[in-house]
Amino acid sequence: MATIIPYNRQDAVNYALKWDRKRNPKYYDFSNNGDDSTNFISQCLYEGSGIMNNTKVWGWYYNRNHNYSPSWTNPNLLYQFLTTNTKKGIYAKEVPISQIMVGDVIQLAIESPIYNHSLLITDISTPLAYANILTSTHDSDSHYRALNTYIFDSVRFLHIEGVYL
Repeated sequence: MATIIPYNRQDAVNYALKWDRKRNPKYYDFSNNGDDSTNFISQCLYEGSGIMNNTKVWGWYYNRNHNYSPSWTNPNLLYQFLTTNTKKGIYAKEVPISQIMVGDVIQLAIESPIYNHSLLITDISTPLAYANILTSTHDSDSHYRALNTYIFDSVRFLHIEGVYL
């Protein structure tokens, strides 16, 4: 049976708040390629987990500008990795809004049936409502931005459960 370690939510949030309005030079900026949000969220998740899965094609990793898994930058492939991973690296499950925590991931479908934007939850206050869920992300370079200020067709919440060693 695989060893599981906890996900460090605070490290992920601290990273998000440090870099949500600028770019970490260690990582390529995908803004000019359409969207940098999932790249940024992957950076946050890595900061909170410390472990990548270097499995070619189906893993989740970033080694250099052009040596990264598709799941590192694509919202739907990140979702697939997080919700099906049973090997090395971080894993999650899709949950209702009532089960989210700071450090979890939100994905939005904006003018599309396909999820195309990723956010990190950086603060939650009560009562639990879209206006009280604050997020950080790239492209719109958001710092403590309320979920209710985004325009979207669909939303899904990914609760990070842990990290497989």
